[in-house]
Amino acid sequence: MVKILKHIIFQVALLLCVISSSYGASVEGIWIPEKINWQSPDIEELKETKYASIPILQFLDDGTFKIFNFTVYLQDDGLISISIPEWGEIFSGKWKIKNNNEETVNYRLVDREIVKGVLIDGKFEDEPLPGEKIKESILLDIVNKDNIKIYFDKENFVRNDKLTKDSVEFLSTYKSKY
Repeated sequence: MVKILKHIIFQVALLLCVISSSYGASVEGIWIPEKINWQSPDIEELKETKYASIPILQFLDDGTFKIFNFTVYLQDDGLISISIPEWGEIFSGKWKIKNNNEETVNYRLVDREIVKGVLIDGKFEDEPLPGEKIKESILLDIVNKDNIKIYFDKENFVRNDKLTKDSVEFLSTYKSKY
């Protein structure tokens, strides 16, 4: 009987350790896609250049959520740099924890470098800013507080450890007027 009781106590303690490790998990920071489809230009002199268009997620501790859809370049040292003159769209909003492995994000388009729109009666109509509000759920795969993956928009994201210092500074200091 004592052996069974010790086994039960051990199992409960183990379960509590697993649960408590996931509570220490945080999504704050910058996240990039786990798999990036690098491409090379068709120009022979630039064949060594690798670039991709990716979304970059940012969760701030004040509840702000941002998505940066940018062109990025793979540097020789393995770091990734953002091409500031070629940035695409920026979405901004709020995030909050829904439960242990799910978060809700509310966001909308707040800035863009590339003009998107449609022809209406022969005139180009640009999509207005700010854009329509979007609400989605983000799933978290929490192995432990240091090993988290985010599943968002049919893609896995991992915590950033590859962006250049200048790129991180740009993302961290960007402020939307909306």
